Amino acid sequence: MNRIIKIGIDVHSTNYTLCALEPVIGAEDRVFANIQVTPDYKNILMFIQNLKCKLGMSNDYSIECGY
Repeated sequence: MNRIIKIGIDVHSTNYTLCALEPVIGAEDRVFANIQVTPDYKNILMFIQNLKCKLGMSNDYSIECGY
């Protein structure tokens, strides 16, 4: 089964808030991380890379980002 991991991004001039979660039907969503970083796209890429390391590098999930 292909899992879908969603990353929400709240953007401000002084910081970005990033939250990664996996929606679960009939139970609480799994939250993997919720952090604030400085407003630089490199921090978002690093967040995604760290999430991939946490989840494993298999192909059984996809990552979707939203603003």
